Amino acid sequence: MDDLSDIRQMYNAGWDAEAARWQRHQLEAEVTWRYLNRYLPSHGRILEVGFGTGFYTFSLVRSGH
Repeated sequence: MDDLSDIRQMYNAGWDAEAARWQRHQLEAEVTWRYLNRYLPSHGRILEVGFGTGFYTFSLVRSGH
């Protein structure tokens, strides 16, 4: 059986790097949220594939998706 701790460690370390990246590239997040808010219903189910650190996914879950 594989030990997945190295993969878990990589994604856990990615949170800080991803947060710093969103501070540097705020326009990307603003444009993405604009489209998500325009085309997604206010609540519902979403299939997320390859969500990485979950920057958008966790926010969508907290808002009712």
